Formats: sequence, C-alpha cells, structure tokens
Amino acid sequence: MSHRKYLVTIQKPGETRFDTFFSKNNFQIEDFRLVGVKGLELSTKQYFELAVANHPIPLTPAELGCTLSHLEALQDFLTSEAKYAYVFEDDVIFKTEVDFDQELEFLGEGFILSLGGIKLHICQKARGNLLKQKYANKPILKLHPFFSDKAFYAMGYVMDKKAAQAYIEFHKVIQHADAWQLFLQQQPEINFYFTDILEHPELNFVNNTQSSIENERLQIIKPAEFPNSFYILLKKYLQLKFFRIHKKMLRRKTQRYPNS
Repeated sequence: MSHRKYLVTIQKPGETRFDTFFSKNNFQIEDFRLVGVKGLELSTKQYFELAVANHPIPLTPAELGCTLSHLEALQDFLTSEAKYAYVFEDDVIFKTEVDFDQELEFLGEGFILSLGGIKLHICQKARGNLLKQKYANKPILKLHPFFSDKAFYAMGYVMDKKAAQAYIEFHKVIQHADAWQLFLQQQPEINFYFTDILEHPELNFVNNTQSSIENERLQIIKPAEFPNSFYILLKKYLQLKFFRIHKKMLRRKTQRYPNS
C-alpha cells in the first residue's frame, strides 16, 4: 500500500466525535490506525520533562497529548513500507471525496500538504505559488517561507518520510503539533503546501465542547513581555519594519489561495 491513514483521537466507538468522523465521512474504522495519548494520564514527571522543562510557556496536558499522538503516528509510519502518511484529527469533516492512492511525486521529496485550514481566518492570508497540479480537484498553494506565520492547524495532512523524520527531530523538545512556522524555520528543506478539502472549527471561536486544547489555552495565554531596553525595542521595531516591507514586495510576486 502506498499510504497509511491515522486518526488522532482519545475517544472510542460510541462517543460523539469518534462516531461522527466515520459516519459523516463514510469511512471504515479498520482502514485507520488509531492513535491517542491523554496528556492528563501522564505522570507528573513525564509532564514536567516533556511540557514544562525548556518551555517559556508550558504546554497544556491536551496540547502535549495531541503532539505525542501525532508523533506516535509518524514514528509508526517510518517503520512501514508506505510512501505517505495521512494524519487526521477526529473533529474534521471532508468537503469532497479523496483518492488516497493519488501519487504525489510532483510535490517533491520532503513535503507536508495541509489538507485544511487555508480558508480559516488565521491562515487565509498565506501566500505562495499555485501549482498546475491539483489534489482531489482542489488547487494547491506552495507556501512561501516569508508567510510561514500563516501556517496553522494539524487537523489533517499528508507527508512523506523525509518530512516525517524532520518533524520527529524537530519535536525532540516537544512543541505544539501545529508549530509549523518554527518547524519550517528550523527545517527549511521541507516544503509546505495548502489545499482545501477539510472543514474544522475556527481556533479563535471554539467552545468548550469543541476543543479541550483551546479551553486549556485560554487559561494560560499571557501577553508578551514589553522590552525593558530602548535598544532592544528599536531593534525589534526595525526588524519588524524590514520584514513587513519585504512581505509587501513579495505580495506582488506571490498568490493567495483562490476563493472558488
């Protein structure tokens, strides 16, 4: 088989999100490998070592469990003969049918294709170059590195083994599962793409029944510290100014994901 499919879930058959994923998307449970780590069930020592030590802001238990689940899926993928790993979280809904056997060599070696999020608020300003090829009859946008700050969500993606290995190495110090900007900065040889086949709640507008991760984040998010040095403040200002000018120039050479 050219691929393996993974479902990140801590639910079981009979529970709402689990059942909804399979019923609404018309999938069979046996076609997926189920992975799910409950952060709250880790020992205090494990939580401290993985989510607190070396972290300016600790990961919440749900964030830690989510990342460990993605890593478990990709580590299994690396031991297989499959070419691609499809990883989905259990709250996504497919907008269209997908041919999981579609060959993806045209994306090159070392790629991540995000299958959703590009139409959501925090991603929709991402820019890059539209490919001639499509995925499930949907356009594909190759993200320009300067717009990696618009890459969010690990709701669903496909990647090859080079990208999976890089993702695992990046998480030697555990980060958020969708820390794509930092990942792409540290792994510039990996290409990141967007397409639009998945629906998912907006991160900014979830409620307690939709996301335990976001519910926990709301309790710990703190404003960034204001620089206590004029020179540091000036340096940050000039860096931001230059970055914005460069981005403005790049907008003339790059594209956004089409509305249709």
